[in-house]
Formats: sequence, structure tokens, C-alpha cells
Amino acid sequence: MRIQGGVALLKGAGRGLGKAFDRAWLAAGAAKAHATARTPSSIGSAPGTQHPPLDATCVQIRQGPGAGACPQPVVR
Repeated sequence: MRIQGGVALLKGAGRGLGKAFDRAWLAAGAAKAHATARTPSSIGSAPGTQHPPLDATCVQIRQGPGAGACPQPVVR
């Protein structure tokens, strides 16, 4: 996977592994990291991290015929 100049959407970037991946992605040369978290103030202000306004939609994805299906590749 090419990281240099890439753009990431990181969920759970407010703490733990999500926060570590946010910092590591930028340190590896990514152009941007779009960080998401339940509490936006927990994300912090790592250089290059952007906090875009997002519309939150809660859906049940663990059950039903489409569970686990992704309509498009996430990583290209």
C-alpha cells in the first residue's frame, strides 16, 4: 500500500490504536488524515489531521443479508 502523499479516513482516532494510526499515517508521509471519533475534542491537533464535518447515521450492520458487504473497495 502506498502511504506517501495518500489520504486516510481514520475512525476511532480519539484514543488507543485509532489515535496511534492517525499519528503513524502522518509520520509515514501521508498528505492528510481525516480523523473521526465519538468525541471530536479527543482527536487533538496532530499536524495534517483534518476534522471534516460529517453527517452521522446509525445503522445496524451486523445482521441481515447485506451484513459485512462493502459496495466499493475501501483501499485502492
